[in-house]
Amino acid sequence: MTMPTFRGEIEQITESVWTTVLGMPLVPASALRRQEAGPDTFAGRVCIDGAWAGEVVVICSRTMARRAAALMFEVPAAEASDSDMQDALNELTNMIGGNFKALLPESCRLSLPSAPPGVGVPVATAGTVQGNVSLESEGEPVNVVLIEHAR
Repeated sequence: MTMPTFRGEIEQITESVWTTVLGMPLVPASALRRQEAGPDTFAGRVCIDGAWAGEVVVICSRTMARRAAALMFEVPAAEASDSDMQDALNELTNMIGGNFKALLPESCRLSLPSAPPGVGVPVATAGTVQGNVSLESEGEPVNVVLIEHAR
């Protein structure tokens, strides 16, 4: 089942989760601020399966992942470990994915959040990008990619 692009919904969901959980506003980023996966980024992913199959991937800078971990786990930013940063991003990704899943018209299941396999590779499977939202908070980019898997 091919679905329409949910760019606006993904942007609104991400902004709501970021503000509610972290108390940090997100605003649309310029194309130049888009965060691509790389060696100094963190990415979280949740897969959706059922009537619709795909994944939600959230990519952010190390600096943003550190800020998120510090706020979520109430530790000084300097003390946030890579594991803390990944856990924080995974939890944010899970919330974004869960809210997106609720928009789907038919029953679907949400996987546990994980880091995408492969260093700096946000997507492990073939699919079609159905939404790619670039945001930023406190000058740091956050990118959310919605991918529909081929069946």
